[in-house]
Amino acid sequence: MSAALTRGARVNADITALLKARHTLLWVVTREERRVEAALVEASATAKYMVRFWDCARGITEVTDGKARVVVLEQDPGAALEYVRGDKGRRVYVMRDLHKWLDPVVLRRLRNLARELQETEVKEQRTIVILTPSAEVPPELAGHATVIDHPLPDRAEVAAI
Repeated sequence: MSAALTRGARVNADITALLKARHTLLWVVTREERRVEAALVEASATAKYMVRFWDCARGITEVTDGKARVVVLEQDPGAALEYVRGDKGRRVYVMRDLHKWLDPVVLRRLRNLARELQETEVKEQRTIVILTPSAEVPPELAGHATVIDHPLPDRAEVAAI
């Protein structure tokens, strides 16, 4: 007898499917950054992507052998998006709190990049994940972003923890 999937496991399976389907922009709503980041790493690995993170304090980082390593100290969100554009690896870029930086220029860069990434080769496919506590997607991104409301852990997940 197999156990039913938890809500979190179902959402993670959906994220994996979206990555495999080459969605280029995901808007993930959560207040549990650490838990959801771990789920994104797992979903990305299943879809055969490497994960990098960006935030305005540390720039672009990746975790190797359990340790965070700075890839490039690019704190400006527009420049970070340009870095993503130039990268040729198959990666998921988790952008922490990018919603706070979405002025007209960054919005346009993000929209352009989301469109451009749809045309990349599979081995160079990149996806941008905006990790945010806000479900308010700017209207300019409504047609580009897939919104995922990552649920709080259900009883089975809490019991496992």
